[in-house]
Amino acid sequence: MLRSADVRYRRQAYELTVPFPDGPVTRASLDALAVAFHDKHRQTYGHANPSEPVQLVNLRLTALGRLPRLELKQHAVTSRPVRERRIWFAETGFAACPVYWREGMSAGASLSGPAIVEAVDATIVIPPGWAAAVDPRGYIRMRRS
Repeated sequence: MLRSADVRYRRQAYELTVPFPDGPVTRASLDALAVAFHDKHRQTYGHANPSEPVQLVNLRLTALGRLPRLELKQHAVTSRPVRERRIWFAETGFAACPVYWREGMSAGASLSGPAIVEAVDATIVIPPGWAAAVDPRGYIRMRRS
């Protein structure tokens, strides 16, 4: 976890981002932040005014970590709907739409709209008059029929 703060002199329209130490926010940590801001202002612009009060504009927290390597792999083509849902489209009104699970689709799978493809992180709506196909890299490409 990395903490930082956007700080500026009063009447300035821009801020500088400076590191903000871990631990509770205290008068001492705010004073240290002001000193760090004056130093960064001097490094960035060639001057600083330690007697000028500073404004704390934003506090930031950045979390860094390692994720497992992303592996794009092919799945067996099942391309069977897992359920059906009624969806309203401006062009056709309500339509019965088959719902497919994204994980069950591999390269070569194709669908005609209206249909829905659900995944953990997204939902793809294939409207009437459109078709979708999974390309060799696993991406779903849509085109007007």
